[in-house]
Parts: sequence; C-alpha cells; structure tokens
Amino acid sequence: MAGAAVLPGLQASSSQAKPKSISLVLAPSNLGLRPTESGGEPCAWRASQALMDAGLARALDVEETARLEKLVGAIQ
Repeated sequence: MAGAAVLPGLQASSSQAKPKSISLVLAPSNLGLRPTESGGEPCAWRASQALMDAGLARALDVEETARLEKLVGAIQ
C-alpha cells in the first residue's frame, strides 16, 4: 500500500516493500445501451478516453495501457 506506515517492531511484508504494478485495458463500449431517440449512437464508448484525459493513468501510476479498438455495429 503506497504511503502505509510500518508499526514499530514490525517489518514490512514483501507486498508492502514492492507495490503491485497496474495495467489498464481501455475497451470502448456502448455498454448495451439503445440508440438515442434520434437514432444516434450513445456516447458511452468515449468513457475510457475521458477517464484517461482526466488523469486516471497518472493517479493510479499505471505501468502499462492496452487500447482495444471500438467495435463497429452492434449485436441486436
């Protein structure tokens, strides 16, 4: 745990000594949402990029990011 203090008399465990690496998979998806009333595509697929633009990778100190392509067309 980042920033965790070790109590006097105790040793840091190996999990405290070496933080786990974090990987993100960006998977744009409409989450199964229906088209808008005007027939347009819901914009939920933009969420992964919006989170990245807001600093998610920096905040989590991400080691690796994989970006999947947006699927075209939906299974009805």
